[in-house]
Amino acid sequence: MVTVFYKVFNEADFLQESLTTIYPFADKIVVMEYCLESMRKIILPSRVTESGLSVDGTTEIIENFPDPDKKIEYKKIGFLYGGEEIPYQMIVDNIELGDFAWVIDGDIVYDSKFASQICNDIKSNQYDVLWVPEVVFYHDLWHERSCFFTQHQRVFRKQSLQSFYVPGCFEVWWIDQNEDGLFSYRRINEDNKVYQDRRHLGKIYDREDGYRHLKGKTYDREEGFAFHYSYVRSIQRVLEKVLWQYEMIDRGWNNKAERRSCAFFGNPLDFKLQAADFFKAHEMDLTARYDGKHPEIMKNNKWYDYRWDELPIDITYNQAKDLIGWIGEC
Repeated sequence: MVTVFYKVFNEADFLQESLTTIYPFADKIVVMEYCLESMRKIILPSRVTESGLSVDGTTEIIENFPDPDKKIEYKKIGFLYGGEEIPYQMIVDNIELGDFAWVIDGDIVYDSKFASQICNDIKSNQYDVLWVPEVVFYHDLWHERSCFFTQHQRVFRKQSLQSFYVPGCFEVWWIDQNEDGLFSYRRINEDNKVYQDRRHLGKIYDREDGYRHLKGKTYDREEGFAFHYSYVRSIQRVLEKVLWQYEMIDRGWNNKAERRSCAFFGNPLDFKLQAADFFKAHEMDLTARYDGKHPEIMKNNKWYDYRWDELPIDITYNQAKDLIGWIGEC
């Protein structure tokens, strides 16, 4: 069984297209709508309902989406007081042993042919983990970040009843892959500690030391990729996103170099405006024009005809400050 999990909050820009393209290939779709405590600090009160749900039409898209096969389960979670590990643990807990979870953001759209290939690979029962590359678009649908090639999208099989989320890697190591396509899997041991030593790689699936190694597949970009429209948004939405990432990722990973740079600027808002590629004029080694084709359904999207003119976003610090509720602390 394949369950697609969405984590959404104010995702109306691309959610309709994403659900439409993935619906035929999922046995079940679980949409979790919530606002993290850290996000609540950043957005203005008018940008979230009293119950912690979206205000941009996300809720209406989910409630009105055609569901003839009764696949969609809509969880109105609302405010979550804690970190990103909470919804991820919900995902782990809500699939059965041996089933697959396919985790998708609300601003990611798949080409139907590639989504079908992924499902065929799942059903082949050859793999425990599938890593999916993505193209991340900046400013519009015609520029991608050429240096941002990642296996951010992932499909994984639940290996044991003790499976749990490890922050930052979703149980599977991000980069530990050998030439045979094997991935190291972190699991809990008898004394409730996590093995984090990555030395053990090879064709071994169960070991006395508590490691399990999964047979995985990483798709080449030529085979297909996910279209990630993360930064094709209004300026307000992008500001919310980059500051939320600062709060959730930079602090969570204790990125000391990033924090030192932030301190030089004074606060995360000023740091992001000055340092984030989205707000600066791009050199060609940072921005690549996209010459490929988007999924056909995207031609009806409101962002399709929008073009960026190769200039930085024209916004001052005070204007940006007015669009958010919290500038952050370095």
